[in-house]
Amino acid sequence: MGKCKWFDKRKGFGFLTSQTGIDYFVHQTGIVGDGFRKLEEDQSVRYIVGEAADGRAIAMNVIVV
Repeated sequence: MGKCKWFDKRKGFGFLTSQTGIDYFVHQTGIVGDGFRKLEEDQSVRYIVGEAADGRAIAMNVIVV
């Protein structure tokens, strides 16, 4: 569980902040939904932590709660 820290709707990516203060990159393709997905600042979200091809931790399966 966490919140959207910021999200650039034009570029389709941003960062989420966990309840423990860790930031995770999120791409619009990692948000559950149809079409082009986006988040709003301070929106509460649920997600799982995955790994990008370069080894970075990222947010995946993001659901707005």
